[in-house]
Amino acid sequence: MFNSRQWVKQLLSLSVFLTGLFGTTTAMAEGGGAAELAALLQDPLANLAAVMTDNTASFKSGPDHDDEAYEFNIQPVYSINFPELGFTLIPRAMIPVVGAKPGTALPRLSDDGLSLEPGGDKGREWGLSDIVTQFFITPMGQEGWKWGAGPMISWKTRTDNDVKGAGGGSGPIGVLVGALGPIDMAILGGHLWGFDGDFSTTIIQPMMFYNVESVPGAYISYNNTASYDHKVKDGNGNAWTIPLGLTVGRTFDMGGGHGFDLGVGAYGLPSGGRPKGGAKYQVKLGLSWIFPR
Repeated sequence: MFNSRQWVKQLLSLSVFLTGLFGTTTAMAEGGGAAELAALLQDPLANLAAVMTDNTASFKSGPDHDDEAYEFNIQPVYSINFPELGFTLIPRAMIPVVGAKPGTALPRLSDDGLSLEPGGDKGREWGLSDIVTQFFITPMGQEGWKWGAGPMISWKTRTDNDVKGAGGGSGPIGVLVGALGPIDMAILGGHLWGFDGDFSTTIIQPMMFYNVESVPGAYISYNNTASYDHKVKDGNGNAWTIPLGLTVGRTFDMGGGHGFDLGVGAYGLPSGGRPKGGAKYQVKLGLSWIFPR
């Protein structure tokens, strides 16, 4: 059985291999657009068709902080323009496939995450968790800083209660996109209320990218989600989830409007910034595919 240090080594080795492989492939593609494709992926309000994945391996999780948990999050996005009405609709979905033991809390839209009771000898459970959809409406023709807003809906799609997420709920979400000096950034914020009043969670997702001009498509970023669970009571765990760390990655122009992005990140969650049963640190692997519009 792998321990957490071995998992980190495996993920880092995979990222080095993929970077070398796609770096070679890119040299043969119709290059030149890597920086432009990176800018599209870094902008939540971009005119974009893509399938992104945000895959997280969480370590030192569970009631005794001695286990690992995994979440493979598929995120399709496809913008729809309505020029006669002057706005663009950007629907996004987060489809999580989860593997975790009872008592584990993953840092997700609901801070209790997988709010499971310790299950004795029960092993790690795998399954589809609760899907979250977001719908941004943004005016067309914006210059400089841009904004978008709309509803966010959590759907009770879990295949088993052992991999449950937020459950059924909804609320508003908004995003502001722009740049501060050499840093391209977006700040996303929203709130989810449970339909049954069983959860109330605020999310804040700052996305900051420093793009390396000498290597088109390469970047260093912070891209993770902090959240606050308004239902957490004293003695039941921490209300905040605050991951601290960095991601490095590169976007590749595969030619013909197609692109590929690879990013690897390492984040720690301080004692005052993780829920009960939450991981102490996590490794993230992001893979994204861009399609021509």
